[in-house]
Amino acid sequence: MSLTLVVSGEPEVVAGTPVDLVVSAADEFGNPVDTSGVVITSSVDSDTMVGLTVTPTAAGDRTLTATLGQLTATAPLSVTPGAPTVLELWIEDGESPVDVGGSLTLGVSATDEFGNPVDTSGVVVTSSVATDEIDSLTVRFPTASPHVLTATLGDATASLTVEVTPAEQPAPPPPVDDVPPVDDVPPVDDVPPTTGGGLADTGVATGAAAGSAAAVMLLTAGGLLLVRSRRRTS
Repeated sequence: MSLTLVVSGEPEVVAGTPVDLVVSAADEFGNPVDTSGVVITSSVDSDTMVGLTVTPTAAGDRTLTATLGQLTATAPLSVTPGAPTVLELWIEDGESPVDVGGSLTLGVSATDEFGNPVDTSGVVVTSSVATDEIDSLTVRFPTASPHVLTATLGDATASLTVEVTPAEQPAPPPPVDDVPPVDDVPPVDDVPPTTGGGLADTGVATGAAAGSAAAVMLLTAGGLLLVRSRRRTS
């Protein structure tokens, strides 16, 4: 006798999709054998069986087995994750609050209704503030305010709020000590004027020099007269 197990339809299905199986058996002469007593099992325990229908919920490959008496037959089945129903969003690199002009990188994960991880390469990030600069999962914040970031993948969404604070302002310079007004400045000691004194001193010096010169001339003339008088006498 022989037993055959065939998966009806495609050998790859989405998690949660019922799959119908076809089982046939024949004796050694090729005559059909009743298969109403066949038992179907799966290598994945979470798969549910109802008659010849299996409903897989866990993503991945499995082997289905049909057993009838001493006969067995197998068939492969591959299951892919379903549509995302749960999306999680968090800050992967950076922190909130963030200074204006700063940036951070988000992390995101998604699962289908059965908890199977879903590929998130197609996730789209948007912001409640139009001026935010978004590059894939990295967001830069040019303005200060609360920013609501939202990740969307299919019908699943997740959001978080990032507080963006103004850049820290430099501390004001220390106050300058009070400068006394001009009226309060103590008076400078009086200094005698130099105009009159300078000219008077100059005049005295000139007169003294002239008197000395006249005296020299008189002495010289007297000496000459004395010499002449002596010559006449001799």
